[in-house]
Amino acid sequence: MGASYSSKPTCGAPAFWLAAAVLAIGTAPVLRADFVPGAGGSIPAIAPFQAIPNQFAGLWVRKSDRETDFAGYPTRRILELNFSAPSTQEASSYNLQYSIDGTTQWTDSSISTSISTQDNFSFNPVDSYFYRLVVVGGPKNNDTSNVVWAALTSVDTRFTLYGSSDYSSAIQSPWVGYGMTATFEAKKNSDGSVVSGGMTYQWYRVNPQTYEMTPITGATGLTYITTMDDVGGWLLFCRATGDEVTVGGSVQIKVGGPVKIKNKSFASNISSSGFRLNLDMSLPSLAPADLQLSYQNGLETVILPITSITPVAGNASFDIAVAVPAAALTLTLRNTSSVWVLGAEMHMGPIMVYFTPSLNISVPAAPAGGFTSWIDAISGIPAANRGTLDCNGPLSLPNLSAYAMGLNPLTAGPADMPQVTSFNSAAGSVHFIFHRAKSITDATLTPSISTDLQSWEPATVIAQSVVGGGTDWDLIDAQIGFPPSPQVFLKLAAQTVP
Repeated sequence: MGASYSSKPTCGAPAFWLAAAVLAIGTAPVLRADFVPGAGGSIPAIAPFQAIPNQFAGLWVRKSDRETDFAGYPTRRILELNFSAPSTQEASSYNLQYSIDGTTQWTDSSISTSISTQDNFSFNPVDSYFYRLVVVGGPKNNDTSNVVWAALTSVDTRFTLYGSSDYSSAIQSPWVGYGMTATFEAKKNSDGSVVSGGMTYQWYRVNPQTYEMTPITGATGLTYITTMDDVGGWLLFCRATGDEVTVGGSVQIKVGGPVKIKNKSFASNISSSGFRLNLDMSLPSLAPADLQLSYQNGLETVILPITSITPVAGNASFDIAVAVPAAALTLTLRNTSSVWVLGAEMHMGPIMVYFTPSLNISVPAAPAGGFTSWIDAISGIPAANRGTLDCNGPLSLPNLSAYAMGLNPLTAGPADMPQVTSFNSAAGSVHFIFHRAKSITDATLTPSISTDLQSWEPATVIAQSVVGGGTDWDLIDAQIGFPPSPQVFLKLAAQTVP
């Protein structure tokens, strides 16, 4: 049974009301911030990875197997190397070098990149070697890459399928708890038939500054689910290695990373001079350089410099000082940590939950001139239908209710109406979502509750927070308590303030 809404039978009554059998759950997307700052625990302090002077990272062995040459037979060894393009090092090209021990006697090969955006080599070596890249040109000229070992194979097979897919789609990448499944396939070069078995698997954490690969203990299957040990900037790889009897060589895939900790957030105390950032998990510290604050001015994204950040007790809330220009109606806040990410959860019905890695902050509009100025600014309302108790629009929404909710009664639709998004009859708790106008002082909205539609009492609001909004309104998530009952009804009454 879905939630229903209507105006009171007497349109002049100063209330808009929602009656919902609370066994029903609203299905519209609703941003939620129903937590106490710091209640989720603490973000660990993890030192960032350090680069090696005069060395850059990014070289890795994609695969080593065999291929059929242009004559069709016999087969030959082939090696594929992947790397970050020369342009990422402000260089024009790379030269490839090889060594028998990986530390001395480096020899220039005849292989080099042809364009600054090239990011791989595929060639036919004569033996197993260590490899590295050398920067040519630019401010990092002669810098070298990390070193990789590439073993060749004599087993006449090739890898024809390798990749990964989302294993736990209910949990978004790249947060802790995200799962991936790797896929590998090898075929015989002689007849193209798929080889069964003959491979072992290993997952690795990879240092992004050195590309040193650390095997993950116990991660030897095709599926891996990230843990707290993966947090801090690690990249994730999975390698399939042939047994050199049935399958030869190896192939590996870069799965992703860095893995981060989700940190739910919401903003409060919003004004033209800043706001308070509230986090589910407390932080070791937070500095202006850790955040990026912006707003959209037409097609241009404008970055706002943060003046200062002052921690509130517990380091789960921070007062952010910033000069917000009048043109900024909605701010977007992101953070730059490799350990955690701020954002908001979006609930799509009672089960599906998505995490958005940013926080939208609605800036309050300048104080309005009251109900009279508001009603005068809306064209299309008949002169005889402009009182507080008159109803307008397709929903027959009373003017005072629309004003208190920050809506235009002529354009308001069902999605703008209050919703029940969750209900616990045993605990006597319901989440009530509704619009509330910004910066008005001459009208109020009061939730009231009833179990029989006859007697009404002011609702007990356990917790209330702003979880979204628009130019003229905030989206309010109110957790309301009531005596245990199989059904309750909520009424959102708009009243004038003398």
